[in-house]
Amino acid sequence: MINPSEDITELNARAYSYAEKADICFDELSNMDFFQRLIHGCAYRWGLVIEMMIEAFTICVLAGATNVSISHFVEAFLRIYGLAPGYSPFLMPDYRESFDPDRLMDLLDRDR
Repeated sequence: MINPSEDITELNARAYSYAEKADICFDELSNMDFFQRLIHGCAYRWGLVIEMMIEAFTICVLAGATNVSISHFVEAFLRIYGLAPGYSPFLMPDYRESFDPDRLMDLLDRDR
């Protein structure tokens, strides 16, 4: 499990490492708000966070972009969880109330 108060530095380092391998820039998203949304949207699981980053970075590269953006993570979230477009912790101001980590895990368990 990811502990947001302890693991942000490690998460940031991994994000930059993966972005460098994909030859894209991560600077725009390197902030506490983004990481808190990513962690919560991935149910505090390292494996899901890594899967989400790889999916978003792949979407970015395939789109021909050089800077990964929120829209790439919104699309990755949609693909991983199969939820309605626009329904994402990356967009909603009240994401903690809107997305229960246990329910997100149930969605994944049902689809896999």
